[in-house]
Amino acid sequence: MDEVDRHAEEVAAFFAAREPFELVLARLEQWDEGGAVYLAPEPQEPLRGLMRALWCRFPQYPPYGEAAGDPPPHASLTLSGGDDRAAMRARVERRLDGLLPARFHIAEATLMEEHEPDRWRARGTFRLGT
Repeated sequence: MDEVDRHAEEVAAFFAAREPFELVLARLEQWDEGGAVYLAPEPQEPLRGLMRALWCRFPQYPPYGEAAGDPPPHASLTLSGGDDRAAMRARVERRLDGLLPARFHIAEATLMEEHEPDRWRARGTFRLGT
């Protein structure tokens, strides 16, 4: 039994105690460091509050493994800005043309596990408000 398995029931109870919520992805942003392009959810608070509460409940597992930060919620679209940050953003904007805003009903959370460098898989799914 690994750490995820040891906490599975507690994590499921954490998410079950929270209500589903709505969010919209409409605003394209780019990180200053590295230049990765992402979408910022609106409103931020339901997701940010959920992230902060989870971090408070499990302080040994900070968001993105970095205890010093309080990262904004986001949906990553690129890993970096490449050699030309402006060109990367322009490419993403072209690919998203006509697709935004995208509206979502958030009713579950998925625990993702990095099983190889930059290779992720779903480890578990937890329903909100059950």
